[in-house]
Amino acid sequence: PIEEGVDYALQVLAALAQAHSVDIVHRDLKPANVFLSKGLGGVLSAKVLDFGVSKMLGAASQRLTRTGAVVGTVAYMAPEQMMDAKRVDGRADLWSAGLVLYESLAKTHPFGAAAQGPKVVTSILNDPIPLIRTHRPDVPPELEAVIARMLQKAPDLRYGSAREVASVLAPFGSVRARPVLDEIRRAPPPSGAAAPGAGSARGVGRASIPPPSSSRAVPGSTAKPAQ
Repeated sequence: PIEEGVDYALQVLAALAQAHSVDIVHRDLKPANVFLSKGLGGVLSAKVLDFGVSKMLGAASQRLTRTGAVVGTVAYMAPEQMMDAKRVDGRADLWSAGLVLYESLAKTHPFGAAAQGPKVVTSILNDPIPLIRTHRPDVPPELEAVIARMLQKAPDLRYGSAREVASVLAPFGSVRARPVLDEIRRAPPPSGAAAPGAGSARGVGRASIPPPSSSRAVPGSTAKPAQ
């Protein structure tokens, strides 16, 4: 269900918001690293696992990662991560989160069977991302626009932080997402290093997260399909 998929996406974004607030970029977010854990009362919650190839922005230890090195799982890498994994910031994780949400709702990777082969690199770098409503027509156009913006190939055209994405996804989640949204609100905004040149960290720190299901209007939903 759409609300359930968005609720899990918001939980993933809460984990990313915490990581990005201390300048850690996951770099390998994919469905296999998002586990559903059963808590009290049998309620499922999403847990983001495997920070084994994560990057701490500005850390001297990153000298171990060569410029131009490929780090992560190719089918879920942002285009800039394919080019140089050492120089990515939190917006690369937002691309991957967009793919996870796309796949959870559409039951397919945007590039289908090609995602399992070498052609996926060329597709991610050059081909338009098919709009999610081509696979699942009942996805609201406003939600489609949010996912399309998460999957813009140029990082400057994506949202600037997990908090900003949560602010526009919130209307499509359920009331059960309210505690997660509160957690995202409390997370410190990323430092200026998290989105160099975008100016997003400052603006997103003031982003307002509306209550779940309060409205279907998406702030700034002028996003065009990823090119």
